[in-house]
Amino acid sequence: MKIPRISTILRWCSQHSVRSSVFTLLAGLLLLVMLHFLIMMETQPEESFFFRSLPIPDDPNFVPFGIKNVEELPTSGQARIPKRIHQTWKSAKIPRSFHAWIRSWTAKHPDWEYWLWTDDNARQLVAERFPSLLPVYDGYREPIRRADALRYVVLHEFGGVYADMDMESLRPIDPLTVR
Repeated sequence: MKIPRISTILRWCSQHSVRSSVFTLLAGLLLLVMLHFLIMMETQPEESFFFRSLPIPDDPNFVPFGIKNVEELPTSGQARIPKRIHQTWKSAKIPRSFHAWIRSWTAKHPDWEYWLWTDDNARQLVAERFPSLLPVYDGYREPIRRADALRYVVLHEFGGVYADMDMESLRPIDPLTVR
């Protein structure tokens, strides 16, 4: 691409009205600023967008939700759901920001199976086990809708617990499976 000389740009500006020249320069400047931010956002890792560092003001009227009565959980008994933890992601390449949360699930539940569902093996599951659902599954425009449908399919077919990738396990959930 040949970059025009400044004399060419000045000659073009002198041939046109001041208003159109100013408008053209402003439009070009706006285009450059937009291009700069587009490139900046595309080259940043997923987990480090610049707006995440913005401070969130505290609301002085905020009243935290308080739990009044804590229900006692069973300490023994037969588990009523299979010991499987399911999580979904678009591919097997998971951002590093999720690794600690995934490890929290496997560390707190060492005797549980951990299953990661990707877009590819999720579609294969739907095609093999629920072929009548496949046209609907493939017809979703937004990937999040396929992920939502997959949660139901996986839990219906295999049982267990589904956890979002950004959820941390603070303690074992075994008592919840006994109820």
